[in-house]
Amino acid sequence: MKKTSAVHPAIILISVLVILAIFLFALPYISCNKSADERERFISSEKAWYANWMRFMAQIERDGIPRIIIDSSIVEVTNPYSDAFLPYTELIFIYNNEDVIEYPDYILVAWPDETRTERVIEGIHKAVNRTEEDMERWSMFKRAVITLEEFGLSYPITFYDVVDQWEKVNNLINALTIEERVLLEYGNMD
Repeated sequence: MKKTSAVHPAIILISVLVILAIFLFALPYISCNKSADERERFISSEKAWYANWMRFMAQIERDGIPRIIIDSSIVEVTNPYSDAFLPYTELIFIYNNEDVIEYPDYILVAWPDETRTERVIEGIHKAVNRTEEDMERWSMFKRAVITLEEFGLSYPITFYDVVDQWEKVNNLINALTIEERVLLEYGNMD
């Protein structure tokens, strides 16, 4: 009788289990890299929320029609989980809407609203002018006294600062209490 060389079923099973184990071990690395690549395609939520806090405006195109949107709508069109999401690849801040035409359609361009952003800037100035006594008097403003200089800014904050130094202004806003941030738009921080 002729002897055949058959592979033992246990060896096949062990080989399959080793391959499966290698795949399962590599899966988190493969999926993490994919998620990181996918995240890079979306606009930073921090930047979109900054545009919201600072009351920026932006121009989008829906159904071939250009439309102006404001603050919280910028957050919605940049949120990939929102029904209003639009696939912009970048959010750029400019000084006014006259420069919008210089940018391609896949870039969302936002600019300060002259009146509303100015009120926010006034609110920031009032917030950083608070003394320790002011902090004691208002229970909702419990935080350390801060200065513009701590954030690499100087008085007065200008539209240049809110556009070109947005990270610094954003760090300053994040140092305020949530109650102060809510009051910023009204410039009523007394």
